[in-house]
Amino acid sequence: MIPVPRPKEPRTFDKDVRQPGQRWLASDANPKTRPPSYWRKVTPQLCDAFSTRCGYTAMWDLCGTVDHFAPQSRDRSNLYEWDNLRYASQWINASKKAHVDILDPYDVEEGWFEVSLPSLQLVASDKVPPDKQALVQSTLKRLPITHDERVIRQRRAWLEQYEQGRVTLEGLYDFAPLLAAALEKQESGSGRKAPKKETVAKKKTVVKKKRHR
Repeated sequence: MIPVPRPKEPRTFDKDVRQPGQRWLASDANPKTRPPSYWRKVTPQLCDAFSTRCGYTAMWDLCGTVDHFAPQSRDRSNLYEWDNLRYASQWINASKKAHVDILDPYDVEEGWFEVSLPSLQLVASDKVPPDKQALVQSTLKRLPITHDERVIRQRRAWLEQYEQGRVTLEGLYDFAPLLAAALEKQESGSGRKAPKKETVAKKKTVVKKKRHR
């Protein structure tokens, strides 16, 4: 997980999501009824707000889904509120279930998480403040973002793209910023020249094009 600035509510959100959602909530008192997914209308805006990265794996995902941070099965009052929506990979969203002891992507601060090399496992750093450590640990326990084989395969795939020269270290900061930071730290320690690190949000994707024969 990496810091994600809290985005402003889209101009059309109230008309497209909140108003029809509130009308449905007022007309249907059955908690077992599946709610209409008006929130899907703002998936593109959430994707942009999260720089096309899952809020929990902090890796590129063009097919991410809308995550209700406060689970809809526990409280329907926030179903159609912008402040309760996050961008997440579908399988991460599904694994989150109704857990509430999860760290909010909007509350993460710089350097709280690191990717360990060569294991590619996600670990919490010593920068996590004492009052957040329990929540961070429960997040790592609840979500398959630490050493689950699926997330390890994702990190390994990006590592291979970098090692084979298909993506630069600078470009990797767009796709898998925690992995990029780990590689930059490793290369700096070994004396290899590494590009100057900038704010992730300001990075531009730099992908090397394959040569055409």
